[in-house]
Amino acid sequence: MNQSTQSNDGQTSVDHTNDPPLLPNLPNHLAQIILYKIHPTLLYAVCRQWRRLIYTPQFPPFLSLYVVVASSTGNDVSFFTFDPISGKWTPLPEMDPPVRFLHRHPSFISRNLTIQSLTVCGFLVLIAATGHDFFPALSHPLVFDPLTGEWFCGPLMTNPRRWCAVACVNDTVYVASGVGAHYRGDVARLVEKWDVKKRRDEWRWEEVVGLKDGQFSREAVEGVAYKGKICMVNVKANAGKEGVVYDIMENRWEKMAHGMVSGWDGPVGVTRFFKRVSPSDPIPPADHTTNMEEVNCNSSKTNDIITRLEPESSCIDDSLLLTSRASMHGEEGEEVMYVVDEKTGGVRKYDDENDCWEDVIEASELLEGAEHMAIGGGKICIVSHGKIMVVDVVAKPVKIWVVDPPRPEYEVISVHILGRPCIKL
Repeated sequence: MNQSTQSNDGQTSVDHTNDPPLLPNLPNHLAQIILYKIHPTLLYAVCRQWRRLIYTPQFPPFLSLYVVVASSTGNDVSFFTFDPISGKWTPLPEMDPPVRFLHRHPSFISRNLTIQSLTVCGFLVLIAATGHDFFPALSHPLVFDPLTGEWFCGPLMTNPRRWCAVACVNDTVYVASGVGAHYRGDVARLVEKWDVKKRRDEWRWEEVVGLKDGQFSREAVEGVAYKGKICMVNVKANAGKEGVVYDIMENRWEKMAHGMVSGWDGPVGVTRFFKRVSPSDPIPPADHTTNMEEVNCNSSKTNDIITRLEPESSCIDDSLLLTSRASMHGEEGEEVMYVVDEKTGGVRKYDDENDCWEDVIEASELLEGAEHMAIGGGKICIVSHGKIMVVDVVAKPVKIWVVDPPRPEYEVISVHILGRPCIKL
């Protein structure tokens, strides 16, 4: 049992001297410094005590998968997170008060009522959705914080809407176009931003230069932040496809390069590669424990386990632990834009110097019909035919494997990569 002690300043501290030792012959506070540098997959496989350490708030967070799923009727929308270390799905806490979204309705046979979400500053943010009265469901963005496991509201929207374009760049959320309770031309051209870096009492929506017309209010659009600009295409089909680019520094809209828009044939995402890649993979392959037979739960073998780890693959640099965390702190890295062709399942990356797309995977039946994607930690997570496909674009050759969704009978309507929750949900 831990014992509380009273310090000279009157504050209560916890005495860990009676805790079981994490490493032989070392106090736990020193053992933690050593264990923090080991890949969490290894710690999880060794013993229960090390497994518990992974999920303490002090342990460096690793990337996890977050999904929004909807029932076949479209009346039940749920949120889950996937722990890549344990391989388990966990539902996110309920919102208080509960918010109901409509994803399908018999009146809309040929289209779904979209629920638009994104990630910013380590938060999962719901921006736009349709309520059961067919009006916009959200007057404020709904924000989930993995560090606290709680939902809270963002700033009041000047024009709540649906079927808009959403994007995030430099920790700022941009919302463009869309439809409110009824179509209005001024709202269809309106573009606003919300700087999430500011203090919460300073959060507000600010208007920036608008679009020239309302072509981006036809359906939900996912904008992509690429090299200081927001890129987006108005429709998923090839017919009538138009691409625009917002230059953040110049506060102006311009036409998308011909090569970029012509190859925009499915979900698109951007990732940033750093000189050092963290070992904390967002979704390890299904057989990630097959080489762990030699790892014994006997703590006497701890030193042998540690010495067999190669420094380049096991040491964790706090500033570069997660690609998302590194980008939050402005670290330099190469940005790469990927597209998944929804017809062929091919994966391509954009060459901005030559305005063309280069093949990463020529075609894959597994990725045909790609609907949504998220990128993080060198992995592309793609929703296709009710499954979540994971593509390791760093591996040579490229690897693909499948992660089963949390509820097979539910449709995955969006996928994101964020830091794992730091508290038990």
